[in-house]
Amino acid sequence: MKKGKKIRQLFYVTITTFLLCSGMLFYNNALCAKCNDIVETTSNVEVAGAQTVKAVIDLTAGELNLSGGANALMEAEFISNLNNPEPEVNYVVSGTAGVLTVEQPITNNRRRIPFRKRCFNHVNEWDIGLNNNIPIDVDLKTDFGNLDVNLDGSSISNFILDISAGDAVLNLTNTQSLDKIDVKHDFGSFDANLTGSSIADFKLDQSSGDIILNLTNTQSLDKVDVKHDFGSLDANLNNSNISDLHLDSSAGDAILDLSNTQSLDTIDLRHDFGDLNINLTGDRSTDLNANIDLSTGDIFLKLPTDIGVQVKLPDSISVTVMHEMNENNDNTITNNAFGSSNVSIFVDIDLDFGEVTLDLD
Repeated sequence: MKKGKKIRQLFYVTITTFLLCSGMLFYNNALCAKCNDIVETTSNVEVAGAQTVKAVIDLTAGELNLSGGANALMEAEFISNLNNPEPEVNYVVSGTAGVLTVEQPITNNRRRIPFRKRCFNHVNEWDIGLNNNIPIDVDLKTDFGNLDVNLDGSSISNFILDISAGDAVLNLTNTQSLDKIDVKHDFGSFDANLTGSSIADFKLDQSSGDIILNLTNTQSLDKVDVKHDFGSLDANLNNSNISDLHLDSSAGDAILDLSNTQSLDTIDLRHDFGDLNINLTGDRSTDLNANIDLSTGDIFLKLPTDIGVQVKLPDSISVTVMHEMNENNDNTITNNAFGSSNVSIFVDIDLDFGEVTLDLD
């Protein structure tokens, strides 16, 4: 093919693509004008004698802000331009137990988002406030959208979250009635702050997205179980009362601050690809057994000086020791306090490809 013919074909393709894109932009803008007007509605629900409440919130798609501080059981505002803009709100009290439901309206026998056809600028925002003094179990589900939960100092008891796609930010600090959190999250970032809460059991199953966890000063915390496929993890459990930590991750770097976790006795960490940075310094009241299984990546361990430490390593792995430690013939490395301290840390590393760095505080 001649060079001139190639240039003409390229010119025609470029002009055609430009015209198609311009036409689509014009078409979409014209269609956006067909969107419904934005409607603002409110809903207030009184406690009506209930002593405990289960709140079920099902937002199919949109933005949800959930907070405390309501004088009633719930004080909510909804902003939407959907065909059915107002959610269905129901509240039933049986004895001393109440059940509150806030759901997307049913359309064509299905609980789905009632989009207006040919509208590309949908709005669906829920701003829900809950009472701080009533013990509430929250069961929250959404398919697509971002969540901002701020229940600092509330009396929430259990928190269940099921989100398909979207970012989630949880502030549950100083929630002194909180017992359990169970989160299933497919796609999006997850940021949870539970500093000073009474949580005992934390479970997170996330497919893809970065995770930030702050569980410092959680004195009732017993177990943390995290399953994570893709994305980074930054978890701070400093000064928590955790005893059992399980992490199963596929790909991404992980930072774990486990300093001053005096009751921590079991770590089970399985990771496929990515670097691990783990801090095990600080006071300890019981022996710790840590199993670290990493396929590919580097491991950095920050270890205490005055508590006995034994690190068992696989053959033919490169090891860097930042301070004086004892390299033994049985593929273990120990610090000088090992065998003489009241409690000890035992770390068993299974690493296929990568390097290990050991540092003392």
